[in-house]
Amino acid sequence: PMATEAERAAAARRRAAAASNEPSSGPAILALLLGLALVYWQLRPFLRPKPTATAAHILVADEQAALDTLEDLLGGADFGALAAERSLCPSGKRKGGSLGSFSQGSMVGPFDAAVFDKGNKLGRVLGPVKTSFGYHLIKILARDIDGVKEEL
Repeated sequence: PMATEAERAAAARRRAAAASNEPSSGPAILALLLGLALVYWQLRPFLRPKPTATAAHILVADEQAALDTLEDLLGGADFGALAAERSLCPSGKRKGGSLGSFSQGSMVGPFDAAVFDKGNKLGRVLGPVKTSFGYHLIKILARDIDGVKEEL
């Protein structure tokens, strides 16, 4: 069956409309790609995973208790045993001070800053670090910042 003149005209209009929606030149494609790149660069900070760490701590009420505990640790005392004995935090009593893994920003400010400071070495006891909870002695066990993983 042959198409009528009206059908041929409608088909020609559809082809013309479809052709006008396609990028007709390289500059249009380049503009689209540059726009996508700009959106990616603006969203990049939100696409990156947050830094994470694994740490243990001993929480005590005052600075002198923290200094005494630090002295014992530097003298060779076991961190987990002292956490179970002296820590005011339930994690100290149950798990030798272990806080498990957590992401940056999930702990109270000064504690978070100490753990995620790249200058603080893993395995070394940090502190005393004063927070609203008391004084912490912190041992960083692992850290992943910007894809750089550190483990003991």
